Amino acid sequence: MASIWNWQFGDGDVSFDSINIEHQYSDAGIFNVLLTVWNEYGCVDTISHPVTVLENYTFYAPTAFTPESQANPYFYFRGTGIDKDNFHLYIYDRWGELIFETEVFYDTDYNPDTRGRWDGKVKNGSKIAETGVYTWYVIYKDVNGKSHDETGSVTLIK
Repeated sequence: MASIWNWQFGDGDVSFDSINIEHQYSDAGIFNVLLTVWNEYGCVDTISHPVTVLENYTFYAPTAFTPESQANPYFYFRGTGIDKDNFHLYIYDRWGELIFETEVFYDTDYNPDTRGRWDGKVKNGSKIAETGVYTWYVIYKDVNGKSHDETGSVTLIK
C-alpha cells in the first residue's frame, strides 16, 4: 500500500501526502494530472490522466424594460461564455408577429454593438411598441460549442 502520494495537477500546483485530494482549477483547459506514489519499501508507481475543465457560461434575461426612460431603455441579455458568432434573437408580439430580430450578442464588456439590443421599436421603425408582454426566443452556442435555445417574455412599459 502506498504511503506517499505526489499529485501534479498540470497547472503548476502540487500536493503531497494525501490519497483523497480535491483541486480547483482557475482556468479552462486540458490538464494532465500525474500521480506518483511510493510505498514503505521505496517502490514507485505513476499514473497520468488528462482532465478537461470547460469554461463556465451564464445567461440572464431581464423581465421588463422602459424604452422611453433613461433608467432602463433597452432589452438585451447578459451573460458570460456566450459565443458571439452563434447568437440569434427573435422578439414576437402577442399575435406571433416577428417585430425584432438580431444576430448580435450585446454586452457592454463583451460586444458593445448596439444592434444586439432592442429599443422597443417595431421592425426597427420609428414607432415604439405598445405597453405589453412580448415573447422572445434565442438560439445560441456557448464557448464550449454546446447549443442552447431559450424562450421567455419581457414586459415593455411606457
